[in-house]
Amino acid sequence: MLEELLRIENGIVEKNGQELIKGLHLQAYKGEILGLISDNIREKQCILDVLNGTVNLDYGSVSFEENQIQDYEVSQVLKNKIAVIESKSKLVNNLSVAENIFVVRGGFKKYFINKRLLYRQAGGLLSEFKLEIHPESYAGRLTPLERCMVELVKAYATGHRLIVCCDFTSFLSSTEVKKAFISILWLKKKGVGFIFIENHDNVLFDYSDRVAVIHNGKTVRIFDGEDTDKDTVYTLLMGESDDQQQEREGNYVPSPINQSPVVFEIDRLSSIGLSNLSFQLHEGEILNILYQEEECCNELLGLMKGESKNFSGLMKLENKQYNPLGLWDAIKKGVCFIEEDPITKMLFFDMSVVDNLCFTMSNKVKGFWFHRKYRKSIIKFMEDIFNNEILMTPMSELEPVTLQKLAYSKWLLYMPKVVVCKKPFSAVDVHMRQVTEQLINTYTKKGITVLILTSNISEAHTMGECVLHLKGGSIKEESQ
Repeated sequence: MLEELLRIENGIVEKNGQELIKGLHLQAYKGEILGLISDNIREKQCILDVLNGTVNLDYGSVSFEENQIQDYEVSQVLKNKIAVIESKSKLVNNLSVAENIFVVRGGFKKYFINKRLLYRQAGGLLSEFKLEIHPESYAGRLTPLERCMVELVKAYATGHRLIVCCDFTSFLSSTEVKKAFISILWLKKKGVGFIFIENHDNVLFDYSDRVAVIHNGKTVRIFDGEDTDKDTVYTLLMGESDDQQQEREGNYVPSPINQSPVVFEIDRLSSIGLSNLSFQLHEGEILNILYQEEECCNELLGLMKGESKNFSGLMKLENKQYNPLGLWDAIKKGVCFIEEDPITKMLFFDMSVVDNLCFTMSNKVKGFWFHRKYRKSIIKFMEDIFNNEILMTPMSELEPVTLQKLAYSKWLLYMPKVVVCKKPFSAVDVHMRQVTEQLINTYTKKGITVLILTSNISEAHTMGECVLHLKGGSIKEESQ
């Protein structure tokens, strides 16, 4: 019989007079991976904050290792008993790996440490995890995967028997996630329990022993292992009827790729990190490039943005040589970019919603800001996506799903030839994912070509008919 580590019953959290969590029920056991998927990014973050000990439950009971915790002790107990690993590093960059594992804890005086003993103990622990990381290496020089693994080692070394892993696919590639799970499954056999909070359902379904579905702030169902069904999960998350579910699943209509004209072409392109790269983008299609090395992706983006210059081979846009002088020149020529986490990287929160929409057009239309007719035409053009109330709402008051819609809508006005999206579905909730898919489909219906760059297998197979594998700077094709 499994031993219970954590139980939360009827957890409720209120913020600014609104219930973010309305009925959270969770049980985590030793030697088990509990997957958790939520329909709302704010609810997910609130649950993470509760487990982190940074947010108190306003109502509900919490037990740890089958002992009920008094209300006033809940935050402190969870903070001490649960380790959380997420995209933001919890290591101290200017300290060594060994010092981070053993020294960085409350009340510990590093001045009295025998470093030789410290490095020997850390080296033995890293070897036990089969990690080729030197204990004297500075934490700030670790790769995202190495940093994640060191945090796992630290959690185990400091006696944590419940570890929360959040959004691994937002900062690790699919290959790196698999490597991380080698250690996670090893720790699971040693009795360590895990709560895996993730938006990519493939990861949850592949590795979780149970999956908890959170909808509208409530735990609506917990699936046991093999009983987990993706269609049922999405129906629960979206609160959909069967007809709505069928409409969502049939939302994408593939474009006739082979019959459409070529819009963008890369022919035998070689540079630092890329070798003899060739592919074509057809009008109105969605093409996915699944990359394994971040350096290769950044190099390809740099070349398409005109930020990297040293290469051989050709880039063509509408059968003309394409050699942009920089980002804005690339945009002017008709190749636009949507970055990972576009809400923070592409939106201006000191501008109004309308001005955010106008900003990109102001770089295309001379004298844009001096003629009110342009602003009025943009409001008219976007009325099917944003109503007047949203257009007049301060940016700080908009929901994340609306901000995501705004970030993706900006290029609809510009009408480029190609839109390049990097990791469009990473770190988004179900509603934001649905909006993103809808707007990408809107691009293709208008004849705009979409290139998706991602390091996640599930994300690469979300939309489009073809996946190109970029590995070691070279590429190969896989049909969807």
